[in-house]
Amino acid sequence: MFFKKKRPPEDDESLNTDELMHEVVFQIMKERRWRTLTSLFRTLIFLLFVVMLIYFFFQNSGSKQITDTVSSSSHLAVIKINGAISSDKTANADDIYKLLEKAFKNDSAEAILLSINSPGGSPVQAGRIYDDVRHFKRLYDKPVYAYIDDIGASAGYYIAAAADKIYANRASLVGSIGVISSSFGLVDTIDGLGIERRVIKSGEHKNFLDPFSPLHEEQAAFWQTQLDITHQQFIDRVVESRGKRLNTEVEGLFSGLVWNGEEAKRIGLLDDLSSPQQVAGDNKIIEYRKKGSFLDSLDNKLPFSIHSSNLVDEVVTKLSTQKIELR
Repeated sequence: MFFKKKRPPEDDESLNTDELMHEVVFQIMKERRWRTLTSLFRTLIFLLFVVMLIYFFFQNSGSKQITDTVSSSSHLAVIKINGAISSDKTANADDIYKLLEKAFKNDSAEAILLSINSPGGSPVQAGRIYDDVRHFKRLYDKPVYAYIDDIGASAGYYIAAAADKIYANRASLVGSIGVISSSFGLVDTIDGLGIERRVIKSGEHKNFLDPFSPLHEEQAAFWQTQLDITHQQFIDRVVESRGKRLNTEVEGLFSGLVWNGEEAKRIGLLDDLSSPQQVAGDNKIIEYRKKGSFLDSLDNKLPFSIHSSNLVDEVVTKLSTQKIELR
């Protein structure tokens, strides 16, 4: 009969010590590895941010800006309307008004060209710009042209409709005469997280279309009516400005569809296919634009405001707020 030879107690202690040391070393290496990866990730984020700053700086510094002194030579005054049309973006009614005023008051500006590259935005801002263009045109009797670059949709086309003539490239996207309001329903989400929604209000509909509460048919019907009214206002402006040039019998004309330049010309949304240079002819082109800071330029290109003190509050506000948009 064979018996297993017992290991001396000191050997067990030595083995346990070795295992413990091995585990300690392993944990130290693991922690160092994690710290290295975290540090590398932070460095990459920082470098990416620096690259973005440098890019926006040179892009901003290399662009032309209007000065306080106006040109004394004959020219076509170009006002660019780029990106989302909103009160907190570059394409807002207040800033565009000042540029329109400067261009119309300048006797050397033979005509005004609205260079539009926008998918849409606020019907209020678009409506104000439309009215301002018409107002200055009545005062100074100067021709106003609109050129649609990549896209002139919804609020972008709303503004273009104020011009005497609208031009675009054959591949430009034009139209989208419609209104939209969208949000998220987060009722099941907060229920799943065990979060209770507490609302104290004065006024039956004060939490109107709250994304954290169930959708009520009565409220949805009321909001649909508001959208329909805004949509009709948009349609009236387009019909008023385009007149007989517009083929109102085209199916889906006011349904929110977009057309390329060739089709848009065929149905009367455009007057011709051209370019800003062809519209200007022999006239010199001078761009009128607001002098903005580098931070303003960066802020306009980001989906959130870099001036915001609390990005979480901004995100929650965007989720909770219902807006009517021309998109």
